[in-house]
Amino acid sequence: MVSGYTAAASLVSAARYLMLAKGEIVVDTTPVKTIPFLYNPSSYSVKKEAEWSEEGSSEGEDAGRHTFKYVKSSEINFNLFFDTYEYGTDVREYTDKLFELVKIDSKNKERPPLCRFHWGKDPGGNSEFQAFVKVVEVTYSLFLMDGTPVRAEAEMTLIEVSTGKAGQNPTTQGTYGDKVHIVKPGETLSLISHMHYGSSTEWRILADANRLTNPLDIRPGQYLEIVPLEY
Repeated sequence: MVSGYTAAASLVSAARYLMLAKGEIVVDTTPVKTIPFLYNPSSYSVKKEAEWSEEGSSEGEDAGRHTFKYVKSSEINFNLFFDTYEYGTDVREYTDKLFELVKIDSKNKERPPLCRFHWGKDPGGNSEFQAFVKVVEVTYSLFLMDGTPVRAEAEMTLIEVSTGKAGQNPTTQGTYGDKVHIVKPGETLSLISHMHYGSSTEWRILADANRLTNPLDIRPGQYLEIVPLEY
């Protein structure tokens, strides 16, 4: 017989599992879509560098002089684990979605889609940036009798891309149509319109692009696609 204490502990454990923030890859397509993680990665690393050129040292100095050149793109690396053995289904149902991120977008026709790594309450953090996927490497390690893969580990590398400056003229910003805005506390569609289009009156464009029936119904952490204005 299960004791009351054990049963209560099991309920708490189940509740914590349900509350566990699940990671996902947010793909900047139209409409925006997400690739949820089957299991959160055990860890991830973020790399950011500033490039300086060393110009040597003067007489009497014990350190070189440096001149700043530019800031390099952020880089994020993580591994994802997939296991469908218990269900007897093909694990490629999940891994094939990752490979789509390094293939030419069928709608864009020019390049693979841009995306974001998103995990829990980290909007705007060091790991939250628009990026392209540089590497997807999947290793399959368990198979059914008919050869169907049911376990896999994927290694991914995302490289940050510039999204331009807020308020820039949308007709001159080359990557404008690829932008996604993460709603912050206190922001409204009118404010977001002003930030990206230079005018608060274009909020209807945002509402239509993101299928918002109620323009007041936006929440912090929500992703909004920023489409270019058409004149």
